[in-house]
Amino acid sequence: MNTLMRRVLALGARRFFLLTAASLIAWGQAAYVQTLPDITGTGATVQLASSGSGKWVQVQAASANSGTARCGDSSATSSRGIRVPAGGGMFYPPLPINDQDSTQSRLYNLSALYCYVANGDVITVAVGH
Repeated sequence: MNTLMRRVLALGARRFFLLTAASLIAWGQAAYVQTLPDITGTGATVQLASSGSGKWVQVQAASANSGTARCGDSSATSSRGIRVPAGGGMFYPPLPINDQDSTQSRLYNLSALYCYVANGDVITVAVGH
């Protein structure tokens, strides 16, 4: 890689870091990750959590799972929802910042997120704050 390319990449990395830091300051707090207890399936649809919220949510299915988890709203079933195969994951990304909205409207309500998990299968959940 030539010197010019290194300088361009270094400048890009610095700008990315500064934009990320500015975003965290704009949100009013430092970011942190909360992991929720593992959810072991019973062949039913379950809430990810009974309360709480987060800026983003990550769901990961254990690699030893025998079935495919399905995530979405309360209507998620074995044949409805976003598929999360064994060893796979899904991501609810951060919602866009809009000065017209309240901070609360930019958060995922964890009690409104559900996953169908086959009997004995396991999913893990991480939430960004």
